[in-house]
Amino acid sequence: MKNLMTVLLVVAVIAGCFLWSRWPGSPIKSEPARTDTVVVRDTIREPIPVPVVRTVVRYDTVRVALPAVDSLPGDSAAVVLPIERKTYETEDYRAVVEGYKPSLVEMEIYRQSTTITNTVMQPKRPRWALTVGPGIGYGPHGVQPYVGASFGFVLWSK
Repeated sequence: MKNLMTVLLVVAVIAGCFLWSRWPGSPIKSEPARTDTVVVRDTIREPIPVPVVRTVVRYDTVRVALPAVDSLPGDSAAVVLPIERKTYETEDYRAVVEGYKPSLVEMEIYRQSTTITNTVMQPKRPRWALTVGPGIGYGPHGVQPYVGASFGFVLWSK
């Protein structure tokens, strides 16, 4: 009879501890990690840059024609034009433009990117525990209540 009472008492204490740990508002609860993402698009207006390097690449001959006006016939003339290559540079880009009717020859864009990683670490619980409190124990006088301290290894926690 004493053995059955002891087993029932141990099972009741274990069940009580399990139910207490599941109770809402238990101090063991931890907040889950949360991630917020905000996307912002900025418009940056750059002033018109002044060419840093200006080089004459070649000379082209262009025929300029004047249209006919009233009864006068049209006329044309050959004009020699220098073809220039201009380099524009800022902190964010480098562009090379060339020609009588300008065209983009080369473009380098220097983008700055920033990566931010925010990780919320869950608190790590110690595996060894020292507890103080009331309990039920088995001693020389049988099963009886006691107040004391115990030291042990935590097998499972939520």
